[in-house]
Amino acid sequence: MPKAVASKPAVPNVGEFLTTREAAAILKLSEISIRRFLTLRKLKRYKVGSRTLLNAVEVRALVREV
Repeated sequence: MPKAVASKPAVPNVGEFLTTREAAAILKLSEISIRRFLTLRKLKRYKVGSRTLLNAVEVRALVREV
């Protein structure tokens, strides 16, 4: 009988993250507006060192709302 393997949470690839500047360009908004979305928790921030990154899928989902 094969052993059950515990599933790991999916971790997005590095290519699936955007900077606030890239997200602002996609949404056609200012970087300040993107930071406002982060403060309001409409977008989730991922900190890598001192960098703030955003999940590209979440940003594209927000395009439909804006």
